Amino acid sequence: MPLSGGEAAREGFRYEDWVLLEYFAKIFSGEVRSVRFEGLIPAKAEAVVEFAEGDREFVQCKAGAESWTPTRLHADGLLQAMLDASVSGNRFRFVSIFPCALREVAELANRLTSSAAFKQEVLGRKKNELVAEVQAKLKVTEEQTWEMLRCAKFESLDRVTAERSFHNSASIRV
Repeated sequence: MPLSGGEAAREGFRYEDWVLLEYFAKIFSGEVRSVRFEGLIPAKAEAVVEFAEGDREFVQCKAGAESWTPTRLHADGLLQAMLDASVSGNRFRFVSIFPCALREVAELANRLTSSAAFKQEVLGRKKNELVAEVQAKLKVTEEQTWEMLRCAKFESLDRVTAERSFHNSASIRV
């Protein structure tokens, strides 16, 4: 039996808390300088994390939804948020219980050193359909898509792993 709206929301907030608490634990080790929450930051991110070296990462957590396709990410405004983050030199971390279709493509973009190499690698593969869909939805070039995907990280964490990750970070010796 599915959870009622209130119960489902509480489960989602708990998941988000475990993911974000990991960043707070990293403040004590000096790896993270600050964590700012919704309301104080641009839309479509639960938090903005500033690392000790000055890099910023926008974080979006989703406990619900059955799949994260480019269409779904676009409908929720997340593709645009990822593009905006990349244009301003920031990273965007998307964490969900369910896998995101763009994970492999983003990992590929991170491994390759040019948009030309990225284009060559995705041509004629199913991944090309995903890249073309992102480009069409955002009305951007292949190079802009590659740059955006290089700044994006897609992770799948179940609730137990998210909680365990926090506990591992919290046990860092200061």
